Amino acid sequence: MLDRLAITAVLASGCGRIDFDELTIGFIGPQGSDANPGTREWPWLTWSHAVARLGPGSTLTALDGTYSVTRTGPLDIDCRDASTACDGEPCASGTAGQPIELRADHERGAVITGPAIRLFHMSGCTDWTVTGLRVDGVDVDLGPQPVTGLVAISDSERIAIKRWLIRTSNRQYAQQLVAIRDTKDLLLEENELYEFHDTAIQASQVLRAVLRRNYAHSRGHAPLTPTCGLQLADNGFVLNNAMDSIVENNVVELACNGMANTTSPDTVNPLPEWGDNNRFLGNLVLAGIGGYFIQSRCQSAVPCTEQVRLVENTLLRDNVAIGYDRGFWVRGAINTRIESGSSFIANRNGVLIDLSADNTGIAATTYVINTQVESAIWGFDILGQTDWLVDHANASAPTPYTSLTNVVASTTVNPMFGACRVRVPASSPLKGAGIGGADIGANIVNRYEDGVLTATPLWSPGFPCGAQVAGINDDPTASASPTQACGNLHLRIGMDGNCP
Repeated sequence: MLDRLAITAVLASGCGRIDFDELTIGFIGPQGSDANPGTREWPWLTWSHAVARLGPGSTLTALDGTYSVTRTGPLDIDCRDASTACDGEPCASGTAGQPIELRADHERGAVITGPAIRLFHMSGCTDWTVTGLRVDGVDVDLGPQPVTGLVAISDSERIAIKRWLIRTSNRQYAQQLVAIRDTKDLLLEENELYEFHDTAIQASQVLRAVLRRNYAHSRGHAPLTPTCGLQLADNGFVLNNAMDSIVENNVVELACNGMANTTSPDTVNPLPEWGDNNRFLGNLVLAGIGGYFIQSRCQSAVPCTEQVRLVENTLLRDNVAIGYDRGFWVRGAINTRIESGSSFIANRNGVLIDLSADNTGIAATTYVINTQVESAIWGFDILGQTDWLVDHANASAPTPYTSLTNVVASTTVNPMFGACRVRVPASSPLKGAGIGGADIGANIVNRYEDGVLTATPLWSPGFPCGAQVAGINDDPTASASPTQACGNLHLRIGMDGNCP
Protein backbone atom coordinates (compact mmCIF):
# COMPACT_ATOMS: atom_id res chain seq x y z
CA MET A 1 0.00 0.00 0.00
CA LEU A 2 1.00 3.60 -0.44
CA ASP A 3 1.79 5.27 2.82
CA ARG A 4 -0.36 8.21 3.93
CA LEU A 5 2.19 10.82 2.84
CA ALA A 6 2.36 9.36 -0.64
CA ILE A 7 -1.42 9.30 -1.06
CA THR A 8 -1.64 12.90 0.14
CA ALA A 9 1.09 13.95 -2.28
CA VAL A 10 -0.59 12.27 -5.25
CA LEU A 11 -4.00 13.74 -4.47
CA ALA A 12 -2.50 17.17 -3.96
CA SER A 13 -0.43 17.19 -7.11
CA GLY A 14 -2.75 15.41 -9.52
CA CYS A 15 -0.61 13.81 -12.21
CA GLY A 16 2.68 15.26 -10.99
CA ARG A 17 5.65 13.16 -9.98
CA ILE A 18 5.88 12.58 -6.23
CA ASP A 19 9.03 12.30 -4.16
CA PHE A 20 10.61 8.86 -4.53
CA ASP A 21 11.21 8.58 -0.80
CA GLU A 22 7.47 8.72 -0.16
CA LEU A 23 6.51 5.85 -2.48
CA THR A 24 6.86 2.25 -1.33
CA ILE A 25 4.23 0.39 -3.34
CA GLY A 26 1.82 1.50 -6.06
CA PHE A 27 -0.78 -0.40 -8.08
CA ILE A 28 -1.93 -0.34 -11.68
CA GLY A 29 -5.04 -2.06 -13.05
CA PRO A 30 -6.83 -2.26 -16.40
CA GLN A 31 -9.99 -0.81 -14.80
CA GLY A 32 -8.16 1.94 -12.93
CA SER A 33 -7.80 5.67 -13.50
CA ASP A 34 -4.83 8.00 -13.50
CA ALA A 35 -6.86 10.27 -11.23
CA ASN A 36 -6.69 7.55 -8.55
CA PRO A 37 -4.09 7.50 -5.75
CA GLY A 38 -2.54 4.22 -6.96
CA THR A 39 -3.71 1.96 -4.15
CA ARG A 40 -4.93 -1.61 -4.55
CA GLU A 41 -8.50 -0.40 -4.21
CA TRP A 42 -7.95 2.66 -6.45
CA PRO A 43 -5.21 1.74 -8.97
CA TRP A 44 -3.76 3.80 -11.78
CA LEU A 45 -4.63 2.97 -15.40
CA THR A 46 -1.81 3.81 -17.81
CA TRP A 47 1.74 2.52 -17.75
CA SER A 48 3.13 5.96 -18.52
CA HIS A 49 1.46 7.51 -15.49
CA ALA A 50 2.26 4.65 -13.10
CA VAL A 51 5.92 4.14 -14.06
CA ALA A 52 6.51 7.91 -13.81
CA ARG A 53 5.88 7.63 -10.08
CA LEU A 54 8.58 5.05 -9.42
CA GLY A 55 12.06 5.62 -8.10
CA PRO A 56 14.88 3.71 -6.36
CA GLY A 57 13.47 1.13 -3.96
CA SER A 58 9.83 1.45 -5.06
CA THR A 59 7.52 -1.28 -6.34
CA LEU A 60 4.67 -1.23 -8.84
CA THR A 61 2.20 -4.14 -8.73
CA ALA A 62 0.13 -4.96 -11.82
CA LEU A 63 -3.28 -6.29 -10.84
CA ASP A 64 -4.82 -9.16 -12.80
CA GLY A 65 -6.47 -8.40 -16.12
CA THR A 66 -5.80 -7.52 -19.75
CA TYR A 67 -3.71 -4.42 -20.41
CA SER A 68 -4.52 -3.55 -24.02
CA VAL A 69 -2.17 -0.98 -25.50
CA THR A 70 -5.21 0.84 -26.88
CA ARG A 71 -6.35 1.52 -23.31
CA THR A 72 -3.34 1.44 -20.99
CA GLY A 73 -0.67 2.34 -23.55
CA PRO A 74 2.46 0.26 -24.20
CA LEU A 75 4.81 -0.50 -21.33
CA ASP A 76 7.61 1.81 -22.49
CA ILE A 77 10.29 2.48 -19.87
CA ASP A 78 12.80 4.96 -21.29
CA CYS A 79 15.19 6.27 -18.66
CA ARG A 80 17.02 8.71 -20.97
CA ASP A 81 14.53 10.28 -23.34
CA ALA A 82 12.16 12.96 -22.07
CA SER A 83 9.37 11.61 -24.22
CA THR A 84 5.90 10.32 -23.53
CA ALA A 85 7.27 7.24 -21.74
CA CYS A 86 6.82 8.65 -18.22
CA ASP A 87 4.45 11.61 -18.42
CA GLY A 88 6.87 13.49 -20.65
CA GLU A 89 9.94 12.95 -18.47
CA PRO A 90 12.67 10.29 -18.49
CA CYS A 91 11.70 7.28 -16.39
CA ALA A 92 13.71 6.62 -13.25
CA SER A 93 16.44 4.06 -12.75
CA GLY A 94 17.03 2.17 -9.55
CA THR A 95 20.35 1.74 -7.80
CA ALA A 96 22.36 -1.36 -6.97
CA GLY A 97 21.11 -1.21 -3.38
CA GLN A 98 17.59 -0.06 -4.23
CA PRO A 99 16.33 -1.54 -7.49
CA ILE A 100 12.91 -0.66 -8.88
CA GLU A 101 10.51 -3.60 -8.98
CA LEU A 102 7.57 -4.18 -11.30
CA ARG A 103 5.64 -7.36 -10.56
CA ALA A 104 2.39 -9.11 -11.36
CA ASP A 105 0.01 -9.42 -8.44
CA HIS A 106 -0.49 -13.06 -9.42
CA GLU A 107 2.11 -14.62 -11.67
CA ARG A 108 1.06 -14.25 -15.32
CA GLY A 109 -2.27 -12.75 -14.31
CA ALA A 110 -1.39 -9.34 -15.79
CA VAL A 111 -1.59 -9.70 -19.61
CA ILE A 112 -0.10 -7.06 -21.90
CA THR A 113 -1.44 -7.32 -25.45
CA GLY A 114 -2.77 -5.37 -28.41
CA PRO A 115 -1.98 -4.27 -31.97
CA ALA A 116 1.63 -3.14 -31.53
CA ILE A 117 4.93 -4.53 -32.79
CA ARG A 118 6.53 -3.98 -29.36
CA LEU A 119 4.60 -4.44 -26.12
CA PHE A 120 7.42 -4.00 -23.58
CA HIS A 121 10.37 -1.69 -24.13
CA MET A 122 13.13 -0.63 -21.76
CA SER A 123 16.00 1.65 -22.75
CA GLY A 124 18.81 3.37 -20.87
CA CYS A 125 17.77 2.00 -17.47
CA THR A 126 19.66 0.47 -14.57
CA ASP A 127 18.60 -1.73 -11.67
CA TRP A 128 15.10 -2.90 -12.56
CA THR A 129 13.50 -6.27 -11.74
CA VAL A 130 10.32 -7.22 -13.59
CA THR A 131 8.57 -10.41 -12.47
CA GLY A 132 5.62 -12.54 -13.52
CA LEU A 133 4.10 -10.65 -16.47
CA ARG A 134 2.45 -12.23 -19.48
CA VAL A 135 2.89 -10.72 -22.96
CA ASP A 136 0.70 -11.85 -25.90
CA GLY A 137 1.62 -10.64 -29.37
CA VAL A 138 -0.56 -10.44 -32.46
CA ASP A 139 0.14 -12.09 -35.81
CA VAL A 140 -1.35 -9.54 -38.20
CA ASP A 141 -0.07 -6.94 -40.66
CA LEU A 142 0.50 -3.65 -38.81
CA GLY A 143 1.96 -1.70 -41.72
CA PRO A 144 5.62 -0.56 -41.83
CA GLN A 145 7.36 -1.43 -38.55
CA PRO A 146 10.96 -1.50 -37.22
CA VAL A 147 12.79 -4.76 -36.65
CA THR A 148 12.43 -5.36 -32.92
CA GLY A 149 11.35 -7.81 -30.29
CA LEU A 150 7.91 -8.22 -28.78
CA VAL A 151 9.89 -7.59 -25.59
CA ALA A 152 12.88 -5.29 -26.21
CA ILE A 153 15.64 -4.08 -23.86
CA SER A 154 18.56 -1.88 -24.94
CA ASP A 155 21.38 0.22 -23.48
CA SER A 156 20.58 -0.91 -19.95
CA GLU A 157 22.39 -2.43 -16.98
CA ARG A 158 21.48 -4.81 -14.15
CA ILE A 159 18.04 -5.73 -15.47
CA ALA A 160 16.26 -8.92 -14.35
CA ILE A 161 13.30 -10.45 -16.22
CA LYS A 162 11.85 -13.38 -14.26
CA ARG A 163 9.02 -15.88 -14.70
CA TRP A 164 7.27 -14.21 -17.62
CA LEU A 165 5.09 -15.97 -20.18
CA ILE A 166 5.72 -14.52 -23.66
CA ARG A 167 4.04 -15.80 -26.80
CA THR A 168 3.11 -15.21 -30.44
CA SER A 169 5.65 -13.38 -32.56
CA ASN A 170 4.33 -11.47 -35.57
CA ARG A 171 5.24 -13.47 -38.67
CA GLN A 172 4.68 -10.48 -40.95
CA TYR A 173 8.04 -9.16 -39.65
CA ALA A 174 11.49 -10.39 -38.61
CA GLN A 175 10.45 -10.25 -34.98
CA GLN A 176 12.03 -12.00 -32.01
CA LEU A 177 10.01 -12.68 -28.90
CA VAL A 178 12.78 -11.13 -26.77
CA ALA A 179 15.45 -8.83 -28.25
CA ILE A 180 18.29 -7.59 -26.02
CA ARG A 181 20.94 -5.16 -27.26
CA ASP A 182 23.89 -3.23 -25.79
CA THR A 183 23.09 -4.30 -22.24
CA LYS A 184 25.25 -5.35 -19.29
CA ASP A 185 24.58 -7.73 -16.41
CA LEU A 186 21.22 -8.95 -17.67
CA LEU A 187 19.35 -11.86 -16.08
CA LEU A 188 16.59 -13.75 -17.91
CA GLU A 189 15.35 -16.46 -15.54
CA GLU A 190 12.56 -19.06 -15.61
CA ASN A 191 10.57 -17.54 -18.44
CA GLU A 192 8.36 -19.52 -20.82
CA LEU A 193 8.23 -18.58 -24.51
CA TYR A 194 5.81 -20.02 -27.06
CA GLU A 195 4.87 -19.54 -30.72
CA PHE A 196 7.94 -17.84 -32.16
CA HIS A 197 9.03 -17.95 -35.80
CA ASP A 198 12.32 -16.04 -35.89
CA THR A 199 14.11 -16.28 -32.54
CA ALA A 200 12.85 -16.83 -29.02
CA ILE A 201 15.64 -14.80 -27.34
CA GLN A 202 18.35 -12.86 -29.14
CA ALA A 203 21.00 -11.13 -27.02
CA SER A 204 23.22 -8.91 -29.15
CA GLN A 205 26.26 -6.96 -27.97
CA VAL A 206 25.69 -7.94 -24.36
CA LEU A 207 28.21 -8.26 -21.55
CA ARG A 208 27.80 -10.71 -18.66
CA ALA A 209 24.28 -11.74 -19.63
CA VAL A 210 22.79 -14.81 -17.92
CA LEU A 211 20.02 -16.87 -19.51
CA ARG A 212 18.90 -19.35 -16.86
CA ARG A 213 16.20 -22.03 -16.78
CA ASN A 214 14.14 -20.59 -19.61
CA TYR A 215 11.87 -22.79 -21.75
CA ALA A 216 10.99 -22.11 -25.40
CA HIS A 217 8.72 -24.07 -27.75
CA SER A 218 7.84 -22.76 -31.23
CA ARG A 219 4.75 -24.99 -31.51
CA GLY A 220 4.81 -24.99 -35.28
CA HIS A 221 4.62 -21.17 -35.49
CA ALA A 222 6.93 -21.32 -38.48
CA PRO A 223 7.99 -18.41 -40.71
CA LEU A 224 5.62 -17.69 -43.58
CA THR A 225 8.55 -18.66 -45.80
CA PRO A 226 10.35 -21.47 -43.92
CA THR A 227 14.12 -21.09 -43.92
CA CYS A 228 15.28 -24.59 -43.04
CA GLY A 229 12.91 -26.69 -45.09
CA LEU A 230 10.62 -27.70 -42.26
CA GLN A 231 7.84 -26.05 -40.29
CA LEU A 232 10.20 -24.91 -37.55
CA ALA A 233 11.21 -21.59 -36.06
CA ASP A 234 14.63 -20.25 -37.05
CA ASN A 235 16.39 -20.08 -33.68
CA GLY A 236 15.88 -20.68 -30.00
CA PHE A 237 18.42 -18.70 -27.95
CA VAL A 238 21.13 -16.71 -29.74
CA LEU A 239 24.16 -14.89 -28.37
CA ASN A 240 25.33 -12.50 -31.07
CA ASN A 241 28.46 -10.43 -30.33
CA ALA A 242 28.10 -11.44 -26.69
CA MET A 243 30.94 -11.45 -24.18
CA ASP A 244 31.44 -13.27 -20.87
CA SER A 245 27.86 -14.53 -20.90
CA ILE A 246 26.26 -17.73 -19.57
CA VAL A 247 23.42 -19.85 -20.96
CA GLU A 248 22.57 -22.42 -18.28
CA ASN A 249 19.82 -25.03 -17.84
CA ASN A 250 17.63 -23.80 -20.69
CA VAL A 251 15.38 -25.84 -23.00
CA VAL A 252 14.45 -25.21 -26.65
CA GLU A 253 11.99 -27.29 -28.68
CA LEU A 254 11.23 -27.20 -32.41
CA ALA A 255 13.78 -24.78 -33.83
CA CYS A 256 16.18 -25.01 -36.78
CA ASN A 257 19.04 -24.01 -34.48
CA GLY A 258 18.48 -24.53 -30.80
CA MET A 259 21.22 -22.33 -29.36
CA ALA A 260 23.94 -20.30 -31.02
CA ASN A 261 27.01 -18.17 -30.34
CA THR A 262 27.95 -16.04 -33.34
CA THR A 263 29.44 -12.73 -34.41
CA SER A 264 28.04 -10.06 -36.73
CA PRO A 265 30.93 -7.62 -36.97
CA ASP A 266 29.63 -5.28 -39.67
CA THR A 267 27.99 -2.99 -37.11
CA VAL A 268 28.80 0.33 -35.44
CA ASN A 269 31.77 0.49 -33.01
CA PRO A 270 32.61 -3.22 -32.85
CA LEU A 271 34.69 -4.46 -29.92
CA PRO A 272 37.55 -6.96 -30.38
CA GLU A 273 36.14 -9.16 -27.60
CA TRP A 274 32.75 -9.72 -29.23
CA GLY A 275 31.95 -13.41 -29.35
CA ASP A 276 34.45 -14.35 -26.64
CA ASN A 277 34.30 -16.30 -23.36
CA ASN A 278 30.69 -17.48 -23.47
CA ARG A 279 29.49 -20.64 -21.72
CA PHE A 280 26.63 -23.05 -22.44
CA LEU A 281 26.01 -25.28 -19.43
CA GLY A 282 23.41 -27.98 -18.82
CA ASN A 283 21.09 -27.09 -21.71
CA LEU A 284 18.70 -29.24 -23.75
CA VAL A 285 17.67 -28.84 -27.41
CA LEU A 286 14.82 -31.14 -28.41
CA ALA A 287 13.22 -32.00 -31.77
CA GLY A 288 15.06 -29.50 -33.93
CA ILE A 289 17.35 -29.50 -36.96
CA GLY A 290 20.53 -28.42 -35.15
CA GLY A 291 21.44 -28.35 -31.49
CA TYR A 292 24.30 -25.95 -30.76
CA PHE A 293 25.84 -23.72 -33.43
CA ILE A 294 29.12 -21.84 -32.82
CA GLN A 295 30.29 -19.69 -35.72
CA SER A 296 32.74 -16.94 -36.61
CA ARG A 297 30.98 -14.86 -39.25
CA CYS A 298 33.56 -13.21 -41.43
CA GLN A 299 31.20 -11.99 -44.17
CA SER A 300 33.19 -9.90 -46.66
CA ALA A 301 36.51 -10.02 -44.80
CA VAL A 302 38.84 -12.52 -46.46
CA PRO A 303 41.22 -13.60 -45.08
CA CYS A 304 39.37 -13.58 -41.79
CA THR A 305 41.91 -12.27 -39.31
CA GLU A 306 40.20 -9.38 -37.54
CA GLN A 307 39.68 -10.15 -33.86
CA VAL A 308 36.15 -8.75 -33.87
CA ARG A 309 35.02 -11.38 -36.37
CA LEU A 310 36.21 -14.38 -34.38
CA VAL A 311 34.32 -16.46 -31.83
CA GLU A 312 36.80 -17.55 -29.19
CA ASN A 313 36.86 -19.55 -25.96
CA THR A 314 33.35 -21.02 -26.04
CA LEU A 315 32.68 -23.72 -23.46
CA LEU A 316 29.85 -26.22 -23.93
CA ARG A 317 29.45 -28.56 -20.96
CA ASP A 318 26.69 -31.00 -20.01
CA ASN A 319 24.55 -30.14 -23.04
CA VAL A 320 22.14 -32.49 -24.83
CA ALA A 321 20.91 -32.32 -28.43
CA ILE A 322 18.02 -34.49 -29.61
CA GLY A 323 17.15 -33.86 -33.22
CA TYR A 324 17.48 -34.50 -36.91
CA ASP A 325 20.59 -33.05 -38.48
CA ARG A 326 23.51 -31.88 -36.30
CA GLY A 327 23.96 -32.02 -32.56
CA PHE A 328 27.01 -29.76 -32.15
CA TRP A 329 28.20 -27.68 -35.09
CA VAL A 330 31.32 -25.54 -34.70
CA ARG A 331 32.33 -23.44 -37.71
CA GLY A 332 35.50 -21.36 -37.83
CA ALA A 333 35.80 -20.83 -34.07
CA ILE A 334 38.91 -20.73 -31.90
CA ASN A 335 39.42 -22.79 -28.73
CA THR A 336 35.93 -24.28 -28.55
CA ARG A 337 35.55 -26.98 -25.88
CA ILE A 338 32.74 -29.51 -25.92
CA GLU A 339 32.80 -31.37 -22.62
CA SER A 340 30.45 -34.09 -21.39
CA GLY A 341 27.94 -33.68 -24.21
CA SER A 342 25.27 -36.03 -25.55
CA SER A 343 24.01 -35.96 -29.12
CA PHE A 344 21.08 -38.09 -30.34
CA ILE A 345 20.71 -37.39 -34.06
CA ALA A 346 18.38 -39.15 -36.49
CA ASN A 347 20.42 -38.10 -39.53
CA ARG A 348 23.87 -36.83 -40.43
CA ASN A 349 26.30 -35.48 -37.78
CA GLY A 350 26.47 -35.95 -34.07
CA VAL A 351 29.39 -33.47 -33.93
CA LEU A 352 30.45 -31.46 -36.99
CA ILE A 353 33.54 -29.22 -36.85
CA ASP A 354 34.39 -27.35 -40.06
CA LEU A 355 35.04 -24.03 -41.84
CA SER A 356 32.71 -22.06 -44.07
CA ALA A 357 33.76 -20.48 -47.37
CA ASP A 358 34.34 -17.11 -45.63
CA ASN A 359 36.46 -18.59 -42.83
CA THR A 360 39.72 -18.38 -44.80
CA GLY A 361 42.66 -17.53 -42.55
CA ILE A 362 41.13 -18.68 -39.26
CA ALA A 363 43.35 -20.95 -37.17
CA ALA A 364 40.37 -22.89 -35.83
CA THR A 365 40.80 -25.16 -32.81
CA THR A 366 38.28 -27.47 -31.16
CA TYR A 367 38.54 -29.96 -28.30
CA VAL A 368 35.89 -32.60 -27.56
CA ILE A 369 36.08 -34.47 -24.26
CA ASN A 370 33.86 -37.07 -22.55
CA THR A 371 31.17 -36.72 -25.22
CA GLN A 372 28.91 -39.38 -26.70
CA VAL A 373 27.02 -39.50 -30.00
CA GLU A 374 24.24 -41.65 -31.43
CA SER A 375 23.76 -40.86 -35.12
CA ALA A 376 22.39 -42.47 -38.27
CA ILE A 377 25.41 -41.49 -40.38
CA TRP A 378 28.44 -39.66 -38.88
CA GLY A 379 29.55 -39.53 -35.29
CA PHE A 380 32.44 -37.05 -35.11
CA ASP A 381 33.08 -35.29 -38.44
CA ILE A 382 36.02 -32.89 -38.11
CA LEU A 383 37.45 -30.84 -40.97
CA GLY A 384 39.78 -27.88 -41.51
CA GLN A 385 41.10 -27.45 -37.97
CA THR A 386 44.54 -26.13 -37.13
CA ASP A 387 44.42 -28.17 -33.94
CA TRP A 388 41.78 -30.53 -32.59
CA LEU A 389 41.29 -33.43 -30.20
CA VAL A 390 38.61 -36.01 -29.47
CA ASP A 391 39.41 -37.58 -26.10
CA HIS A 392 37.42 -40.26 -24.25
CA ALA A 393 34.45 -40.08 -26.58
CA ASN A 394 31.97 -42.65 -27.86
CA ALA A 395 30.29 -42.77 -31.26
CA SER A 396 27.46 -45.15 -32.07
CA ALA A 397 27.15 -44.49 -35.81
CA PRO A 398 27.91 -46.13 -39.20
CA THR A 399 30.89 -43.76 -39.58
CA PRO A 400 31.92 -43.09 -35.99
CA TYR A 401 35.04 -40.95 -36.68
CA THR A 402 35.86 -39.46 -40.10
CA SER A 403 39.49 -39.19 -39.00
CA LEU A 404 41.36 -41.08 -36.30
CA THR A 405 44.40 -38.81 -36.32
CA ASN A 406 43.63 -36.99 -33.06
CA VAL A 407 41.14 -39.40 -31.52
CA VAL A 408 42.32 -40.63 -28.12
CA ALA A 409 40.91 -43.35 -25.83
CA SER A 410 37.56 -43.32 -27.63
CA THR A 411 35.11 -46.13 -28.37
CA THR A 412 32.26 -47.21 -30.64
CA VAL A 413 30.12 -49.20 -28.22
CA ASN A 414 26.35 -49.23 -27.81
CA PRO A 415 25.79 -46.63 -25.06
CA MET A 416 22.69 -48.44 -23.78
CA PHE A 417 20.94 -45.26 -22.66
CA GLY A 418 17.45 -46.66 -23.14
CA ALA A 419 14.88 -43.94 -22.35
CA CYS A 420 17.49 -41.75 -20.67
CA ARG A 421 18.37 -38.57 -22.48
CA VAL A 422 19.66 -36.05 -19.94
CA ARG A 423 21.68 -38.36 -17.71
CA VAL A 424 24.04 -41.29 -18.12
CA PRO A 425 22.25 -44.34 -16.65
CA ALA A 426 24.03 -46.58 -14.19
CA SER A 427 23.70 -49.53 -16.61
CA SER A 428 25.54 -47.76 -19.45
CA PRO A 429 29.12 -48.80 -20.32
CA LEU A 430 29.86 -45.04 -20.49
CA LYS A 431 29.20 -44.61 -16.78
CA GLY A 432 32.53 -43.66 -15.20
CA ALA A 433 34.39 -44.38 -18.45
CA GLY A 434 35.59 -40.81 -19.05
CA ILE A 435 38.67 -38.90 -18.01
CA GLY A 436 39.28 -39.20 -14.28
CA GLY A 437 36.33 -41.56 -13.84
CA ALA A 438 33.79 -39.05 -15.17
CA ASP A 439 30.88 -40.18 -17.30
CA ILE A 440 30.98 -40.01 -21.08
CA GLY A 441 27.87 -38.02 -21.86
CA ALA A 442 25.82 -35.25 -20.28
CA ASN A 443 24.19 -35.24 -16.88
CA ILE A 444 21.61 -32.48 -16.61
CA VAL A 445 20.48 -33.30 -13.12
CA ASN A 446 21.44 -30.39 -10.87
CA ARG A 447 21.23 -26.66 -11.38
CA TYR A 448 23.98 -24.40 -12.61
CA GLU A 449 24.08 -20.96 -10.95
CA ASP A 450 26.30 -18.29 -12.49
CA GLY A 451 28.35 -20.97 -14.21
CA VAL A 452 28.85 -23.18 -11.14
CA LEU A 453 27.27 -26.64 -10.83
CA THR A 454 25.36 -26.83 -7.54
CA ALA A 455 23.87 -29.64 -5.47
CA THR A 456 20.33 -28.28 -6.01
CA PRO A 457 18.17 -30.60 -8.17
CA LEU A 458 16.97 -29.14 -11.46
CA TRP A 459 13.96 -31.47 -11.72
CA SER A 460 11.35 -31.70 -8.97
CA PRO A 461 10.04 -33.82 -10.69
CA GLY A 462 9.55 -31.49 -13.65
CA PHE A 463 11.40 -28.50 -15.03
CA PRO A 464 10.97 -25.27 -12.99
CA CYS A 465 8.05 -23.89 -15.01
CA GLY A 466 5.89 -20.96 -14.01
CA ALA A 467 2.19 -20.61 -13.26
CA GLN A 468 -0.08 -22.51 -15.62
CA VAL A 469 -2.45 -20.59 -17.89
CA ALA A 470 -5.44 -22.42 -19.32
CA GLY A 471 -5.09 -23.17 -23.00
CA ILE A 472 -1.46 -22.04 -23.20
CA ASN A 473 0.85 -24.08 -21.00
CA ASP A 474 -1.49 -26.38 -19.10
CA ASP A 475 -0.93 -29.56 -21.11
CA PRO A 476 -1.55 -32.50 -18.78
CA THR A 477 1.58 -33.45 -16.87
CA ALA A 478 0.56 -37.10 -17.02
CA SER A 479 0.68 -37.27 -20.82
CA ALA A 480 3.43 -36.59 -23.35
CA SER A 481 0.97 -35.06 -25.82
CA PRO A 482 2.02 -33.70 -29.25
CA THR A 483 1.33 -30.10 -28.16
CA GLN A 484 3.93 -30.13 -25.45
CA ALA A 485 4.50 -27.54 -22.79
CA CYS A 486 7.04 -26.99 -20.07
CA GLY A 487 5.01 -28.91 -17.50
CA ASN A 488 5.34 -32.32 -19.14
CA LEU A 489 8.87 -31.98 -20.51
CA HIS A 490 10.29 -34.47 -18.01
CA LEU A 491 7.99 -37.19 -19.39
CA ARG A 492 9.59 -36.90 -22.82
CA ILE A 493 13.26 -37.16 -21.85
CA GLY A 494 13.40 -40.01 -19.34
CA MET A 495 13.07 -37.98 -16.15
CA ASP A 496 9.79 -39.72 -15.24
CA GLY A 497 11.36 -42.47 -13.16
CA ASN A 498 12.19 -44.73 -16.13
CA CYS A 499 15.86 -43.75 -16.22
CA PRO A 500 17.81 -45.78 -13.64
